[in-house]
Amino acid sequence: MKKKICGIYSIKNIKNGKIYIGSSRNIKNRWWQHRSLLNKNEHYNHYLQRAWNKYGESSFEFTIEEQVNDPNYLISTEQIWIDKYQSFLPQNGYNICSNASNTLGVFHSDESKKIIGLRSKERNAVKSILGMKRMGEEHGNAKINDHDAKIIKLLFKDGRLTAREIGNIFGIVKENVLLIGKNLSWKHIDINQTDKLPDEYINKLEEIISNRIIKTKINDEEVKCIKLLSEETSLLKMEIARLFGISFSYVSGILGNEKRRNINITDDDSIENYRQFLFGKGINLSEILINKTEVIEEAQ
Repeated sequence: MKKKICGIYSIKNIKNGKIYIGSSRNIKNRWWQHRSLLNKNEHYNHYLQRAWNKYGESSFEFTIEEQVNDPNYLISTEQIWIDKYQSFLPQNGYNICSNASNTLGVFHSDESKKIIGLRSKERNAVKSILGMKRMGEEHGNAKINDHDAKIIKLLFKDGRLTAREIGNIFGIVKENVLLIGKNLSWKHIDINQTDKLPDEYINKLEEIISNRIIKTKINDEEVKCIKLLSEETSLLKMEIARLFGISFSYVSGILGNEKRRNINITDDDSIENYRQFLFGKGINLSEILINKTEVIEEAQ
């Protein structure tokens, strides 16, 4: 099996210089997914799809911008490259959102409006942060203090609570939780390996989890299987969603590291471990692995 390349990649239109920035644990496989959707005229990014249709496949070059050894830093590193190229601006590129974690997949018209609204909120939040002459709790409009910000970062790193649930604890919106958790705000507050959640917040975390009305539809092993299917097979997000009986957005949230962040895959994990499980769902693993390999080799 060929070694997977984890990192940041770009898809550049050599005719006009516009660029798309993305990240993946397996860049070669992600490139295959992009090409497959674009050539079928089914790509979730309508800006990139229109350009592909207009200029043709030969006008685009796929480049690895940076290899990332730790997958946990993929999203934050992708954000650096998006900011570098400003690829979310129409004149510069094809990224739909300014925030790396929000490019989740197919967007229909109503959903696009929600994304645009979220993007606007994030931009306003970032502008507010960049305009602060005083940092953190010293700023007059701050709703939390330095201690709260550290707890938010620890809860976000823990991964068991959603951004909305964390926000509810501190009376702030989920957009601000995401900014703090990704170290885009309150940057002067650092956490390290020795920092741990105080007992009172561990109790709150466990209470919130136990009181959730809607129980998780899939277990931890199935989450791991979803991540491996995305990286090692030719299945698309919509097909994976149907396979597990969950929504497309939930699959996108898992793959975008916004949901179930505490479940990670390592180099020792392989989709082969789930062959029997997938067979029970009517999936022949050999077929989708072979098809993916053939297409990637042809693309090379």
